[in-house]
Amino acid sequence: MHDIYEFSARAWQIHDVLQTLFSALPEDQENSAVPVFGVVGLLTTLSRELASELSDVKVNEPISRNERAQYSSFRGV
Repeated sequence: MHDIYEFSARAWQIHDVLQTLFSALPEDQENSAVPVFGVVGLLTTLSRELASELSDVKVNEPISRNERAQYSSFRGV
């Protein structure tokens, strides 16, 4: 069974990879059809927030249904 520390470490690894990609990409051109730099930048920010939140979770801390639903794409599941 996986624990919160393993998920946190994986989230930080994903963030680090995205940060490296973001640093290596040239900025998007003004009329770019696919804004890769912007998308990777957004993913970098989201992954940092996720990793940080996972790092702050206390083991055996109950999570309410509302907290779970806040991040669900199904809103209420």
